[in-house]
Amino acid sequence: MSLKTKKFESYSSSSSVGKKRALLIGLRYDQPQMIYTWDDCLEVEQFLIEKFNFPRENIDRQLDLRIFDNEDDKLTNITLEYKIKTFLEETKSGDVSILFVSGHGGNPKSEEGPGLIAAVDYQVLEVNDLIVHVKELPKDTKFLFIIDACFGANFMKLFSENVVMMLSSKETEESKGSIWYGSHSTNAFLHCVVRDSETTLEELLELIKIN
Repeated sequence: MSLKTKKFESYSSSSSVGKKRALLIGLRYDQPQMIYTWDDCLEVEQFLIEKFNFPRENIDRQLDLRIFDNEDDKLTNITLEYKIKTFLEETKSGDVSILFVSGHGGNPKSEEGPGLIAAVDYQVLEVNDLIVHVKELPKDTKFLFIIDACFGANFMKLFSENVVMMLSSKETEESKGSIWYGSHSTNAFLHCVVRDSETTLEELLELIKIN
């Protein structure tokens, strides 16, 4: 199995009618070591604009601004859920959409319950809250979920014939990242797609391990 740049290009330009659009979410939680989540969003944004001609005005970048102590700008659980659901609901026939989330994930097998993405108030957004909206996506749309968080494989419930998933970790596995090198999974993904040469699935996994 190979992951080729031209395959991703074909996927990103598969619609001649719809829009190319993206929602990029970076959650820092007032933790200096999590600054790479913001960097991830900025890198993915530039990648989509420069490599695949996503219009900048169609990219909604949502960064956790809690550090500035502005209640209206905090990506609380309610706000996070609203942003994602609205993005899903506004998907039109023929659109190519990308939802990217970089942040903390919650283990659904823990005492806290079946939460997955943790908002800045440390309340969780459950995957079951999104399933109904994913099922209502137009059949001829293309949707890519990139979830860079611990326990990311729990999002597999959202997989369908028109939804592609790129998940950074197994159901009970923590994801890796650092203030100096950023998110290992996002870096490996961008590295593989941007490269002109073929990258095998095995090479992609090795890149994630090495980083």
